[in-house]
Amino acid sequence: MIISTIAILTVISSGCGSAKDNASVLTTAQVSPSPVVTASPAPSVAPTASPTPAPAEPAAKSVSLFQSEVPVYDGMGISYVVNDEQLDTEFKVHQTLPLAVFMPVTMERFEREQGTAWGTADKQNYLILYAASDKSADQPTELGSNPVLAKYKEYIGSYSVAGRTVELFAFKAQGKDYTAEISTTPDQQETLFPVFRDMLSYVQYMEKLPPLKAGITAKTPDVGNSSENKQILQELMKCLGAIVAKDKQQFNETMYSDRVAEGLAYHIDNNAIYRFTRITFNESVDSATNKKRVSFNVEFERMTEEGYFSEQSLGIPLLKNKQGVWKIADMD
Repeated sequence: MIISTIAILTVISSGCGSAKDNASVLTTAQVSPSPVVTASPAPSVAPTASPTPAPAEPAAKSVSLFQSEVPVYDGMGISYVVNDEQLDTEFKVHQTLPLAVFMPVTMERFEREQGTAWGTADKQNYLILYAASDKSADQPTELGSNPVLAKYKEYIGSYSVAGRTVELFAFKAQGKDYTAEISTTPDQQETLFPVFRDMLSYVQYMEKLPPLKAGITAKTPDVGNSSENKQILQELMKCLGAIVAKDKQQFNETMYSDRVAEGLAYHIDNNAIYRFTRITFNESVDSATNKKRVSFNVEFERMTEEGYFSEQSLGIPLLKNKQGVWKIADMD
């Protein structure tokens, strides 16, 4: 043990003591210090990362359901992806308003008191759209609020009716005000609400036009006087007539082969109405093979079963088959 010598100065005083008593006494004492303990080095501890804080919920009315204004329908289609599964859709219009949605093929369109709805076959889960002025008779004066949906700018509130939860949203399309209701039952809410929300997010605007009258109004093009060219024109007109009449057998008879007929079947396997308005004939000679080449450019109007109107054109080349008869080789 290591002994340290420590000088301790003690001052003792008294009122009337002798000189000895009044003297300062310096006493030297030997004191053992506290034992020194050498500890083993503490094991190094890796720094503990602070837990990542959960992302803050968006502020109320800070997120829009729509990427921009409600778009005017352009004839294209979309699919939804829910839980990594793709849901194919059909374009389905509102029966009285200039609005439409992309409805999953597993759903149906039906009418309710407020207007057109799209949803499940039992009509218990659905999305419905109506003019903002046409308030639902079931809607109470005071609405509740779903905090999860409060972030959406379009969210109005919610209420319950007949065991279903109804969430309301307000939106504009082409300057007019509309209301959307998403109605779900408790057992389907978690699964179907995201689908209905996406349907609302991609709602489309489409003005309805008068029905299109099917037919061929185009003037017959001048193909010359040769019997071969007359047969070529006859084949084209037979094909166009088949499309107008939805006569698949006649359509197939004008095709170059069964394979071509199968590949072009979508031109006739639909419920669209066609009106052919202009036909142009093109004839040339292939410089490499010295063979005759013929085709037509056909302009037409088309209206789908849902009332979407478009103006389009097709290039239609013909080839001579082994029997020496010209048949349609493509329609593109």
